[in-house]
Amino acid sequence: MCDERLDKFPSGFRYHTIVWYQGWEFPEHTHKNFCEIVCGLKGRFQHRINGQETVQQAREIRLIRQTDVHQLYGREFSFANISFAPDRLLDLERFAKLPGLAQTLLAADTPPLATVPARDWRAYQRTLEQLATQMFEPGGRHVFAEFLLTTVTRYLAPPGTPDPAVDLPDWLRATLARLEVPNDTQPTLTELVRRSGKCHEHFTREFSRRLGLTPACYLTRRRIERAARLLATSNLKTSVICQSCGFDSESHFFRQFRRWKGMLPSAYRRTMGSPGILAT
Repeated sequence: MCDERLDKFPSGFRYHTIVWYQGWEFPEHTHKNFCEIVCGLKGRFQHRINGQETVQQAREIRLIRQTDVHQLYGREFSFANISFAPDRLLDLERFAKLPGLAQTLLAADTPPLATVPARDWRAYQRTLEQLATQMFEPGGRHVFAEFLLTTVTRYLAPPGTPDPAVDLPDWLRATLARLEVPNDTQPTLTELVRRSGKCHEHFTREFSRRLGLTPACYLTRRRIERAARLLATSNLKTSVICQSCGFDSESHFFRQFRRWKGMLPSAYRRTMGSPGILAT
């Protein structure tokens, strides 16, 4: 039996990746105090679950519950493993207003399995990269909450389960759409509130309740994600990226980047940058 102690992780989850080119096997086991999501990244591997032989491959995600007995083995494959307390499914159920969802997933005859569509895969991989850097950060709770919301309601939930994003009021959907318009400058919180036609208190309350993040935190995270993309794909100086992403000072940018990504911008560029990108 594997007993995962998640209280030592401020984020409330544990992430690790298995990459194997030769033969590899993890003995048959059950879980105590945690569930896990197993996500195939490359290749394919054998996944024996509750006595049944299955094959899991890239883009397939499987929810393993405490009641499941499973074993993984194979060669030339990789997968991501995200461990979390079962109570997080109850939190998700309450947030998404989908009563009974947690019990449906935990009591299903077979562990829920889904395939992330090819059109969603790159975005899903970016979220996994965020989880990898946020495991020991308090801000990782927000990253994991969004990951679990997407993974469960969009992919693992039974057919017919409503997507919570569909239930957004028109003004909030329009607000989020404005943030998706490609341009050099993103609107400030004050501008978003003014354009929504709502008062600041109502805007903040409804935004936080429906999206699980305050508007300020949501905007900061978007700026960090844009900065991360520029660091990984361009040779722009850090000072230029800082300014173009809307940060008022490099020291503030560095603090926020480290909070959300778990490392400084220069380290992120060395780790995630494409070949030829300078670590400036």
